[in-house]
Amino acid sequence: MPARYQNRILEHLSHKGYRPSLPKVIAKELRVEQDLKDIFKEALQHAKEEGFIEIGRDGCVRLPVLPDEIVGKFRSNKRGFGFITPSQKYREGDVYIPRGGEGDAITGDIVRVSISRSSRWKGKGPAGKIIEVIERAKHDFVGTLTKQGKQWLAKPDGIELHDFILIRDASAKNARVGDK
Repeated sequence: MPARYQNRILEHLSHKGYRPSLPKVIAKELRVEQDLKDIFKEALQHAKEEGFIEIGRDGCVRLPVLPDEIVGKFRSNKRGFGFITPSQKYREGDVYIPRGGEGDAITGDIVRVSISRSSRWKGKGPAGKIIEVIERAKHDFVGTLTKQGKQWLAKPDGIELHDFILIRDASAKNARVGDK
């Protein structure tokens, strides 16, 4: 049962308008019943021990600050930039990835990101750069074959990939320019 409260606490703390509050205020806001207060306190303690929350000197509960590197899910924008939704919740929320900082990641990939302490997105949120794709969301793509010199390339259909893909074995399969 503490895991259930832990998830509710983390969701509550990640709301845009959340202000650091005392545990008793959070319990009241989450409508924790009196006979379940011990389980709620246990969930808070567990979340603190796991690093999911911080309890300040003032006794108020807050999400932790972004570390130098995080893991999260990437979502790209058609204009070339993107955002990372961290796998763990942090005070700062999502991380902005500027154009050129996405590497070869595509929407849905699980990635490792280096957080920049100097650059911010429109002065609001943190910015970062993808340094590793941990898990691909998609492995198969459709595109149109083209040829540049002796190299075969595929121009991907859709919006996930923006650059041509080098095709190593197109000539071995009797491929022609324009094939899908």
